[in-house]
Amino acid sequence: MHRRSRRAKGAATFVWALVPATLLSYCCLGSTPARGETVALDIDEAARRAAEASPVARRARAQRGSVEARRVEAGLLLPSNPVASFELGPTRTDGPPKREDLGVAARLEQTIEIAGQRGTRQAEVERAVDAAGARARLAEVEARARGRAAYVAAQLADAQLEAARRREALVTQLEASVRTRVSMGAASDIDLRLATLERGRIERERHEFVQAAGDALAELRALLALPPDATVTLTTALAAPARPLPTLADAIARAVERRADLQALDADRSELDASIVRLRREAVPSPTLFLDVERDRPGETFMRGGLALPLPVWRRQQGAIAIARAEQARVDVERTLATREVALQVDQALRAATTRGAQVAVNEAAILPSADEALDLLTQGWRAGKFDLFRIIQASRESGDAHRHALEDLGRLWEARIELDRAMGTP
Repeated sequence: MHRRSRRAKGAATFVWALVPATLLSYCCLGSTPARGETVALDIDEAARRAAEASPVARRARAQRGSVEARRVEAGLLLPSNPVASFELGPTRTDGPPKREDLGVAARLEQTIEIAGQRGTRQAEVERAVDAAGARARLAEVEARARGRAAYVAAQLADAQLEAARRREALVTQLEASVRTRVSMGAASDIDLRLATLERGRIERERHEFVQAAGDALAELRALLALPPDATVTLTTALAAPARPLPTLADAIARAVERRADLQALDADRSELDASIVRLRREAVPSPTLFLDVERDRPGETFMRGGLALPLPVWRRQQGAIAIARAEQARVDVERTLATREVALQVDQALRAATTRGAQVAVNEAAILPSADEALDLLTQGWRAGKFDLFRIIQASRESGDAHRHALEDLGRLWEARIELDRAMGTP
């Protein structure tokens, strides 16, 4: 990362805090947009593309597909293949008379299930699919939040750049006016040097914001798997979120209901319940049907069928069941701790959104109008000869700082609202 001035860092804070570099998303996609294309995006489309391109979300979806593949084996009607065995050997008779014949025997076995084990295996796989689906949704929610954060960060960086350009244009006009006054003898060279110094300072600051805006847009391209030379047009207007904030009780209730990580833990618990049912069913003996065909001497053929039944005396799946119950207890602890953590996250995010919203309201209602009006009045007074140049430069800096801080506060508000949506599990 290039070193920036403190002010440029403030403009780009929202980028680096919420959108880490992830060029892997661009490299991992099988198909990418055409190079040099122009892409018009609103914030919802950016969030959708981010969820689609995210390596974490792609891995989670692939993992869900692997779990779904377990349905094939769980749905088999017979648990094992039939077993066929053959025997061949001499049959001797001591006599009298002594004789030796070639004996042949064949055996066919097939194990069958009688306690509904197939249904319990299928139920266990479905619970595992639910858990994998919840984890995939969690990854997509996180990716969507990153996409929204990157989108707003790019908007804020561009807005900071535009504000710097406006300040530069204003100071350039001021410098031209001072130069005219100096040529007429109405101002000194000191005023001209101060105006030139201020114009140079703002021009240098503008270059910092050019870099910050380029970096923010590059981060957005990387997150959405767009080519580096793609032209991105952001169509959503940059403004404070319009949706009203919920109460803390409603926000926590929504989070507990919607959070995909809590749903994944619930699905893990259900999968363990299904595993215990399956293990108990599998402890029921599965009989083996067999058919024997044997010939010892020519003209003599023996055929017999039967049933073999293993006796569940020593092993009744007690070890596997004990492990599954211990896992249930662990998941229950994780669910309790996660629920508590979710409530704390929602509370923190809601308080931050409320505070940042109040700051943005103060900026829009009092600070920005007052700063702009003061600069305008001082400019008019300077032109009328009532104020010196120092007052104009100071008012210009204060107006610029007010607009810069207002954009930073707006970025923090968006950050808090995005975090609140993520904490509440909003897709």
